[in-house]
Amino acid sequence: MINMNDTEQTPSKWDGFLKKWGLGLLIGLFLLVHIIALNDNFKEQIQTAVFPDKRKLLSTIDAFLKDGTKIKVVKIKTKKGIFLEVYDSSNTHHQPLITRIQVPNKKDGFFFYQGQMTNLALEDLDGDLKVEILVPGFDENLVAHLNIYKFDPQTSSLTLITNPNAL
Repeated sequence: MINMNDTEQTPSKWDGFLKKWGLGLLIGLFLLVHIIALNDNFKEQIQTAVFPDKRKLLSTIDAFLKDGTKIKVVKIKTKKGIFLEVYDSSNTHHQPLITRIQVPNKKDGFFFYQGQMTNLALEDLDGDLKVEILVPGFDENLVAHLNIYKFDPQTSSLTLITNPNAL
């Protein structure tokens, strides 16, 4: 005959711990996950720690230069700041980087342009048949700025136009 007392297990240290603290830990973990998910700053800091070289695509726009070359302007954000990159997109299979420049503003911005909200626009502002790149942003004091860049395909460079009269 089998003694029933022999088959019963005695509670371990973990059973007591889980009964005492398990529900509290589970609720705390649940709240922590939801706070992180709902707070963009926490989420961005955790993503930066896990993926340090992460690039966030903010905007893209395509344009044709007067010589027929097709370019793609890409606005990205990394942990180092916001950057503009210009790619030669004439070939759909290979789009080499032409140039890259860091935008002076720390935060992305939007502005109302030609009936739409945008954070990147192209326009020939001075009539020279070369598009200027309009890049809104905010500095660390949340002061809005509209940065205007001139792309020169001969030198493959972007130049920040600080004086609107310089156009």
